[in-house]
Amino acid sequence: MWNRNDMKMRTIYWIKKKGYTIKFIAEELGVDRSTFNRWDNGEVEPGFWKIYNLSKRLGVSIEDLIDNRK
Repeated sequence: MWNRNDMKMRTIYWIKKKGYTIKFIAEELGVDRSTFNRWDNGEVEPGFWKIYNLSKRLGVSIEDLIDNRK
């Protein structure tokens, strides 16, 4: 289980690993491209449904998208 207070995302890593562009995935999710940097840097927390939709689109688990290692 992950703690929202400690959440850091790994969205850009998985987008590139799966061979997509940030622009393409941003359009698919209806978010700005800069949003992924803000998620990964912990500046903004995405809502559950954004995380869920991104995980399904990339074919990875939600846990894979969230890096809560310290």
